Amino acid sequence: GAAFDVLILGRSIRALTAAGVLVPLRIFNTPVVTAKELKALPKDNDNDYQPTALGELLSRPKLVGDVLENWLRIAKGKRTLLFCVNKTHGAALLAEFLRQGIQAEMLTDQDDDATREEVIARLEHGDTQVIVNCYLLSYGTDIPAVECISLARPTRSLTTFLQMTGRGLRPS
Repeated sequence: GAAFDVLILGRSIRALTAAGVLVPLRIFNTPVVTAKELKALPKDNDNDYQPTALGELLSRPKLVGDVLENWLRIAKGKRTLLFCVNKTHGAALLAEFLRQGIQAEMLTDQDDDATREEVIARLEHGDTQVIVNCYLLSYGTDIPAVECISLARPTRSLTTFLQMTGRGLRPS
């Protein structure tokens, strides 16, 4: 209200999908933590889950294994962006995918632009099946070859959720 007089809403995901601008999506809800566990987590300043506590919860070996198991059951062979909580959680997920012989790589904020472009190119060409990342590929990323988004990190933020899932809606 202080900065703008009018809010103009863009077309909905449903309308953009019907127009062929976005691809139809299929959602598989395979929770690896309970609502009670999530509710008990502390919140950050944005009322989202506090990353350190969420990362500790989700880095438990059983939960890391559940992410891999669900991916193998639902999306095996699909070019995937896997969103994790933090670098420690991402490293645990990456190790599990690699242990199973799946071509996976991890991108972090410490990787330079050239490295990011090389990893994304390998995903686009099918040499890499899974890119594990933490927020890095949430915004302003357009990789139409992506066939699957794996949210290995819950969020209370609709904006964050839409940004992550939106990375898989581009037609190839």
